[in-house]
Amino acid sequence: MKQVLRVILSLCLIAACVFGIFSGIHGAKDVLNIQDYKTAEANSGLRSIDEELLTGIDQLAENLGTYLDGVDQVNDGK
Repeated sequence: MKQVLRVILSLCLIAACVFGIFSGIHGAKDVLNIQDYKTAEANSGLRSIDEELLTGIDQLAENLGTYLDGVDQVNDGK
């Protein structure tokens, strides 16, 4: 009787271990997919910030002459 119970419990433990291995593999794949998604999202955001930054810098460069003219007018008292 003890031998049969021991075999049944051993089979249950083996099944639990196999289930745990498959669950761990599936969970690791999910973590990697989330990491890829978040990395792509971060890169997209950084690209967008860079584009806005370059646009702003170009606009400031275009307006530099107007700004300097205004500074000269203020200094001249006009």
